Amino acid sequence: MIGLMNAAALPKWLLDHFRKWEAATGRKQTVSEFARWLGIKQPTVNRWMTGDSTPAGENLRRLAHKLGPEIYDVLGVPRPEDPSGLEDLPEALRERLEAALVETRDAYHKRKIGLDDPEAERIAIEIFERNGFKYIKTENED
Repeated sequence: MIGLMNAAALPKWLLDHFRKWEAATGRKQTVSEFARWLGIKQPTVNRWMTGDSTPAGENLRRLAHKLGPEIYDVLGVPRPEDPSGLEDLPEALRERLEAALVETRDAYHKRKIGLDDPEAERIAIEIFERNGFKYIKTENED
């Protein structure tokens, strides 16, 4: 259960992140556009921003991916374990890798393609190379 004190911090935290996102876009934005960027329904984001509800489940994971894992701290819930082992990497490398992963997922979502789509691998390789990673095809790949 999320404490009232932590739940009360959510609207301010979201508003701060909305304003940072808006500034990064370089133009005035709406909560509806912010919700679309987050990949979460606008009425749900509105309820969070007014303090009427708090994120959980997949929506909480989406917020953490888009806005940062400190959302768990704001809500007073434990951060999930990272099964990938990324936390063991040097911070700069981990940040580049996480950025490439998020950008890849967003590109798939924007283009409405799945992992089985023939374009998925090409898109991922381009994004990872832009983030400083080099793709080397192995002998076992066809």
